[in-house]
Amino acid sequence: MVGCDDVPFAARTIPPLTTVRVPFYETGETAAYTVTLTALNSFSAAVALEVSGVPTGTTATFKDAAVTPTGQTQLRVATTAETPIGNHTLTITGKGGEKEHTVTVKLSVVCRDFTVKIKADPEKGPAPLAVQMGAVITRDGQELSAADFRLTWDFGDGTTSDQPNPQHTFNEPGNYAVELTVTDPCGKTKSAAVTIAVEG
Repeated sequence: MVGCDDVPFAARTIPPLTTVRVPFYETGETAAYTVTLTALNSFSAAVALEVSGVPTGTTATFKDAAVTPTGQTQLRVATTAETPIGNHTLTITGKGGEKEHTVTVKLSVVCRDFTVKIKADPEKGPAPLAVQMGAVITRDGQELSAADFRLTWDFGDGTTSDQPNPQHTFNEPGNYAVELTVTDPCGKTKSAAVTIAVEG
C-alpha cells in the first residue's frame, strides 16, 4: 500500500518475501509478516485488513483484524503438508475511511531437506550371497517412511528395483557397488552407495 497526498493512510510489510519448509506429512513452518499502517492527513479511522491468494492447505490470520493508523499488526501464514510447493503471492487489502489500498507479499514454499543411507545385511560373504537391503531416510534425526519417496536401486550387476527393502542375491564373486537414488515429492534427489563383497 503506497500513500500519496490525497489518501488517508499508507502501509508497508516486512519482510516482502518469506521462505518456509514443509514436510511430506504433519504441520509445516509458519511465515510471519509485520504490517505497518501510517496515518496521512490526520486520518484516524480503523482500517480493516484481509488477505487473499492464500494457497490450499494454508491458514493466514492477522493478530489484529483491524488497525488504527499509525499502528501495526502481524500476519501469520501457517503451512501444512498440503501447501503446494512453489512461490505464492498474497494480497493484503486495507479498507477504512472509504479508502482501500493493497500490498502484496511473497511466500516461497520448499521441501525440507533429508538424508539417505543404505543398510545391507550381510555386506560380504560367499557366493551366492543373498543380501537384505533397506533404505534409511531421515530428516532432523527422525526416520521417515520410504512410501513418501520414489526409490531406485541399482545393484551393480545389471539389475534394479524400486522397492524400499528389496532382497537381492549376488550369484557371482566380485565387488558390487550398490547405489540407491531417492526422490522426494518436490523432485529433490539424494543418493547413497554401499559395496557388497562376494567371495568365490
